[in-house]
Amino acid sequence: VSFPAPVPRTGSDTGSTRMAAPPTTPFFMGQGAELFMDIPSMPNRGTAPLNVHPHSIPSHANHVPHATRDKNTPQSFPSFASSSPAGAFTSPATSSIIPLIQKSLTMPDASARKRSELVESPATRLKFKDFFRRFRQEEKESFQAAKKFGTECLDLLPDKIHWRVYLEMADLAKRENRIHEARKQYKRVTRLQPYAAQGWVEWAKMEEECGEFIRCQKILSLGLAYCPFNENLLVKGIRLHERLNNLGAARALLARFRNVTIDKAWKAMLEGAQLESRSGNVDIARSIFKFLIRNVPWYGPIYLEACRFEEKCEEYERAITIVEKGLHE
Repeated sequence: VSFPAPVPRTGSDTGSTRMAAPPTTPFFMGQGAELFMDIPSMPNRGTAPLNVHPHSIPSHANHVPHATRDKNTPQSFPSFASSSPAGAFTSPATSSIIPLIQKSLTMPDASARKRSELVESPATRLKFKDFFRRFRQEEKESFQAAKKFGTECLDLLPDKIHWRVYLEMADLAKRENRIHEARKQYKRVTRLQPYAAQGWVEWAKMEEECGEFIRCQKILSLGLAYCPFNENLLVKGIRLHERLNNLGAARALLARFRNVTIDKAWKAMLEGAQLESRSGNVDIARSIFKFLIRNVPWYGPIYLEACRFEEKCEEYERAITIVEKGLHE
């Protein structure tokens, strides 16, 4: 994964670099796809699926030392352990399922319009804040009262924030253990605003808590089709694959960052270092931690995780050195 010069020590992890296009097909589309018949189609950008093999990631052997590297010289990220991700992004059932969910958002102008709806004016935010306060009051009375209040408010609130209303109703249904009702609300959320990663993350989290791992995989797949570099979705997907002992698919997700700048990728790379550490790939994990410490020196948890890693390896001198460097930074 090639990166430009390190990000300045501002404490911000945001950036404006345009990302590579997302895949046009999800990586988990098999049994049970009828659950997503009401979800809008994935953005059509004319790109091929990201079937990336970890061997395609350059080795860190060509890395230029930080002190001698020109700011325009690209960096080379240390490669993850090799493991075939075959089937991680596509399946034979994909081609037969995609036509069934091609309902909306296939035109570029529709996608741009949906993305623009994520930007809310101060007046809109104030209206939702007032709704949220009153909704919390209603839910203390009963679930039905809160649901009725939320439904009535849909006629009073702007259309662009209806997905947030449904998200609150889904969260309430989940807390009330009304899983079927929560699923209905989450489907509405993702249908109205598929570019809001929060809806996909919360829905996937609920399905994982219920032990519905197949549902969770499909939800994360569709969410990553709309939000291909959202850190919360990627970290959730990596951890789920690791839990299911599917390390190849987890590394394939990390391979998405081969063309992404470090200010957008370092959080997912930290998760990748922890993945390799838990998998017993000591040298690879150590090289990733070194890379992160060198290029993101202002983020304290990197030093903490690197220190814990060295402690587990019984490399106490290395751990002390990392702690001292972190305190100095």
